[in-house]
Amino acid sequence: MLDCVRSDGKSVDIKFCEELSLEKNWQMNISCTVECPVNCQLSEWSTWSECSQTCGLEGKMQRQRSVVQASQGDGRPCPSQMEQWKPCPVRPCYRWQYSPWSECRVESVVCGHGTRYRNLSCFVSDGSSDGESSMVDEELCNTLELAINGDRKIILKEACILPCPGDILLFKNMDDMINT
Repeated sequence: MLDCVRSDGKSVDIKFCEELSLEKNWQMNISCTVECPVNCQLSEWSTWSECSQTCGLEGKMQRQRSVVQASQGDGRPCPSQMEQWKPCPVRPCYRWQYSPWSECRVESVVCGHGTRYRNLSCFVSDGSSDGESSMVDEELCNTLELAINGDRKIILKEACILPCPGDILLFKNMDDMINT
């Protein structure tokens, strides 16, 4: 295939060259583009994230990477794994917890209005929902907010009634009877 080319390098219709009776050079120039293979290039892994849990067994950390250069042609393709996860180092979970209420105590009498008490203690667990907890030294909970299940109102004593022998008490529900 012959091309008619102007002096500025632009191809024009072959009839312009024929009208000028220009000599036909039979030298053939073929240009083509050969796609070179390009291997996938990935970024370095990011640093590990903070743990998803502050304590316990179930926390995870993650890191990720991204594609810097996608593969082309017969180049090595990019792997599908762009994220990695690993378990966090195990840290014990500390929390404040109430002890059960004491019996109702009345001052210098056998029955009537009195007071019952409970303590606040530090407990540790592995953070799992079915994990048992154990009471530990209160110093281990000193860095925690003094709260029970998010409630900052700590109640360690309350009024109660100790029935006298032969008294008949009416209660609205069973919980009121159990809490006396």
